[in-house]
Amino acid sequence: MAQVLGFLSVFAQGLSTIFASPESFAKPSPKGTTVTIAAALDMPGGISNAGGDFPAVRLYNEAHAEIGSKTKKLGGVGNGATDSNFIEHKNGQQASYALFTAGNDAICIAYVTITWANGDKYAWTGDWAGPDGCKNDWYYSNVFIEGGGKEKKDKSTCLWIDRNGDRELTGFHVHFPAFVAPDGGTDLKDKKVSDFCDSDAYRVYKDKDLKAIKFGRKRRRGLNGVASESLTARGEPVQNDLPKNVTNPAQHNGRLIVTDNKSHEVKALCESKSSKGPDMVNTAEGLFCRMTDHTLWPVCKGTKKDNCFNTAAKKLVIAGKSTRSSPYTEVGDWTKHSS
Repeated sequence: MAQVLGFLSVFAQGLSTIFASPESFAKPSPKGTTVTIAAALDMPGGISNAGGDFPAVRLYNEAHAEIGSKTKKLGGVGNGATDSNFIEHKNGQQASYALFTAGNDAICIAYVTITWANGDKYAWTGDWAGPDGCKNDWYYSNVFIEGGGKEKKDKSTCLWIDRNGDRELTGFHVHFPAFVAPDGGTDLKDKKVSDFCDSDAYRVYKDKDLKAIKFGRKRRRGLNGVASESLTARGEPVQNDLPKNVTNPAQHNGRLIVTDNKSHEVKALCESKSSKGPDMVNTAEGLFCRMTDHTLWPVCKGTKKDNCFNTAAKKLVIAGKSTRSSPYTEVGDWTKHSS
């Protein structure tokens, strides 16, 4: 059968198509299915410990019957690396669905590919977890996604999962055929991002003992972002009205990322109630996000020196005073990595 190399991803303007080369996938085996996972790349001062345990995998056919699994001795995925696991299953059936359950070492997943026993190939990207997608626990991965067209984002976001409580989500499932680009990706007008979220196509889980996919009708909820106000002339922050239980992991609180990459959208990062990671300033965008409270601030420029982020001093200045009692412990310069 022909290989499936075009799959759906999501960008600020909506759905788009990524075209992957056959080399991006594992070789087929008639005895089962191979799953490959890519972890986000650690960067100085930025995302850290992005690699982690390869999640347990349970495979289901189109009739929702489990056909195979691998839950032990899966190994790990290093930061910025990929790793694969082969899951043997009966009769060479198509593994339409896969459930991924986190181990105790958290991982931020940039993308997943799957190769069926008959040689068909499918993929899912972490952009579905990001601010333009389903708004799960996410951050910027610094992992390039091959293919795409003029809309391509180059680098995906990643989805955080973990079992021991360091992260909120314990796993997710994907119905891989749902992410095949229709008509070669030329006609997406009948599909919406919201159709895929919290559905049989893609769902995230918080269950502590996650061992099965929860099939069922999609809950009717939109993809509305967190309510916010625009930046005022005084440079007041965007008020995101985050729930009180939304916190940023303490490991990130002394760290700053400086970037000028257009795909690292600080506004989207800050307005997403589910993003977690270091503070970030995008000099091209002219915005800074303080991740402890998800407030958005302009960059100081020209005569504007108050109620803004001073990129030279690496400090947020409010009412003439620095808001930090001590300097950042780590500053990651992502400008030299911009595409």
